[in-house]
Amino acid sequence: MKVFSKDEIVTTRNNLDIILMYIPKKYITTPGFFYLLSKNLAFNNVNMIGTSNIETEVFFLFENKDLPKAYKILTELIPDSTSRNSE
Repeated sequence: MKVFSKDEIVTTRNNLDIILMYIPKKYITTPGFFYLLSKNLAFNNVNMIGTSNIETEVFFLFENKDLPKAYKILTELIPDSTSRNSE
């Protein structure tokens, strides 16, 4: 907070965590892939605070309370996401 002392802080949030997943290369060019992930989270009442991806890595930001449910949903949708060598 000291670093931003000259800026206007709009809001702060606590108890957040991320899930980092490796995306199989075959999904990178699949239209609607990220929509599929976010839709399934929403339909299961899991609020995603934010997301970002770089090449074959994607991370999702959640409140801590939603983390276990989100992890279960995402790993079911991307079953081979735990391996960096997914093709």
